[in-house]
Amino acid sequence: MNVRRAVFSVCGTVLIGVSLPAQVISTEDLLARGGRYVEDLEKQLAVVIADETYAQELWARGARQIASRTIKSEALFMELPNEDIWLFVRNVTMVDGRPVADSKERLDRALAAPGFDYVSRLGAIDAESARYDIGHVWRTTGYPTLALRFLLPGYQPRFVFSFDGTEKLGGESTSRIRFVERDGSSVIQVNAANVRSSGTLWLRPDDGAVVRTSLELRLPSSLRVSIVVNFQRDAALGVWVPVRMDERYDEVDGGSTRCSARYSNFRRFETSGRLIQPPAR
Repeated sequence: MNVRRAVFSVCGTVLIGVSLPAQVISTEDLLARGGRYVEDLEKQLAVVIADETYAQELWARGARQIASRTIKSEALFMELPNEDIWLFVRNVTMVDGRPVADSKERLDRALAAPGFDYVSRLGAIDAESARYDIGHVWRTTGYPTLALRFLLPGYQPRFVFSFDGTEKLGGESTSRIRFVERDGSSVIQVNAANVRSSGTLWLRPDDGAVVRTSLELRLPSSLRVSIVVNFQRDAALGVWVPVRMDERYDEVDGGSTRCSARYSNFRRFETSGRLIQPPAR
């Protein structure tokens, strides 16, 4: 892949060998650190699994709740070999307290598939999980690592980034970076239509670690989407992992789907099979 270097306005001064407050580190340097951080995080979270509890609520016009659902799943984080894509697979194991038949060994069977068939099998598992969602919106954006992709060096030129101040989050000093996607083909598409992404990233200035992401999508004629993800450092894995994701899908008719996911028990996923990389494109 050809990676073009992005040009950003520089805010502040970079001092070498000094612990710097967030406000004097340049936007360019913050983005470089964030890009390296996400590249490393993809490797650190390769074939990691977590427990997900996913609460969904459907609201009608006038703030009237009309349906709710709680879904428990195995959430698989996986770097797709030879691609710049971070795969997230939701394997549903329980819906509203009722176990889903034949769900416990699905991931193991998929990852043990011969050749590189595991890629399509994992995709099938994730697509099937969507049938348990409630609401009128077919959601393909409810993944906690989605906005992290925008920091990858190959994606940064597709956005305009700007420094938006500093903020303390959970005891961490962070720099807020606003982003707006440039015109053209978008990273995210809805119903085959380009949808420009915008939002905010909260980065630790020392190492570029992402503490929070906020993603906003607008379909003027039908839908407004907001997805906020909070991260915490996991002592066992030694990396920052998503611990909470809050989504809101507001429709023009006044209806709304509101979701909240919690992640815990992160661990390396062990499978009896041997993963084979798909051929490079």
